[in-house]
Amino acid sequence: MPRLPFSTVLVTSVLLVQGAALAQPGPDCPAPLPVVAQEPTSRRSVPERREVFAALTRAIETRYVYPDYGGLDWPATRREFAGRLETAPNDQAFWALMKELVLRLGDEHSEYLTPEEARLEDAGGSGRVGIGAMIDPDAQGRRVSRVLPSGPAERAGVRRGDLLIAVEGDRCMPPEQVQGLPGTTVHMTFRSPDGRERSLPLVREAAQDRYHPVARRLGQGGRIGYLELQTFTGNVADEVQLRLEELLGTALNGLIVDLRANAGGFAPQVRRVLGQFVTGAVARRVGRDGSAQEMVAIDGALRDRLEAVPLVLLIDHASASAAELFAGSLQQRGRARVVGTRSAANTEGVSAYDLPDGSRLWLADMDLYLLDGRRLGECGVQPDLEVDPDWTRIGSDQDPVILRAVELLESPASADGQGRKEAVASSGPGCP
Repeated sequence: MPRLPFSTVLVTSVLLVQGAALAQPGPDCPAPLPVVAQEPTSRRSVPERREVFAALTRAIETRYVYPDYGGLDWPATRREFAGRLETAPNDQAFWALMKELVLRLGDEHSEYLTPEEARLEDAGGSGRVGIGAMIDPDAQGRRVSRVLPSGPAERAGVRRGDLLIAVEGDRCMPPEQVQGLPGTTVHMTFRSPDGRERSLPLVREAAQDRYHPVARRLGQGGRIGYLELQTFTGNVADEVQLRLEELLGTALNGLIVDLRANAGGFAPQVRRVLGQFVTGAVARRVGRDGSAQEMVAIDGALRDRLEAVPLVLLIDHASASAAELFAGSLQQRGRARVVGTRSAANTEGVSAYDLPDGSRLWLADMDLYLLDGRRLGECGVQPDLEVDPDWTRIGSDQDPVILRAVELLESPASADGQGRKEAVASSGPGCP
């Protein structure tokens, strides 16, 4: 398995893999245990388990991006799991222990995959995927704030504003019950704003298998281009170029790129899309030992045609990883204004480490900094204009974030490049 410099976000505080999101369970709910995919029951010998454990812990101790392990008492944790692996009754229990160990790191990117999950990943799928919806806490519980186009949730009739009642009949809703292998089914109960409840079987699927950039025209005379960019995986850079060429078929007064719920992706893809708007270095990757490597935009064929087009980016709390790199670097360069809410601040780069039994460790081994020295994982991207809609009061055909972006681009100041830079400069380093 090649080591990748920047991977799809696997888990964030509010976002589950590939666009299915849940807030963490409430304080009255027990902490969920790691879920292991069903595989043939077997029991590797204790020496074989020790070999896997040694390889996994060696990678963490030599490559993990945080030398202090994020405050975790690593020697004590290592001793604890070294003892527990000796008595695991079968491989499923052993793999669950390894998942629990990696979860203890708490960085929200590192993940352990069982041999079967790693095999599925190599076959072009993903170890664990979701349903294509974002769900956020509010005063009444957990409410759908966004449904990704053409995903399982949308096809089943889930709508923004629906309240999530239970997952597999469990009202504590542990996130692991929403995640699962591609093609498997999860039963979720929703309540509509009119009080109607319905239980829906949703078939999990990988976001990159179905979600593609969506382009359309907005504003007066259709002179504002809109591009919804949900992932930086697959061949998204090629698709973005095609959608941008379509939009440039008629003169544009501005362009909106919607990065809300974009959980990230791969470095080459985000660098290629950035190259449609800027040139040169966009960020720095910093490893455990402090060594730094510049990330450089890859020249795009449309950059000259887009150079004079004012740009607004939309982000939210689920814009993470490569999406934060995209928004933060364009904002910091003065090329774009950012509208929405603060991003996820979840930007570690991860690499794959294959283990002796065929399992795999995805480990956060790099951190991401903007060129002005800001660490994106500390504060995320701060919007120049905060718009945080109350989706319980808004119809499904309305989106105040998009409407505000259109207003910005249609105002006279939107065409003033200096005005863009002043707006960006007002949001300096540090968390508010």
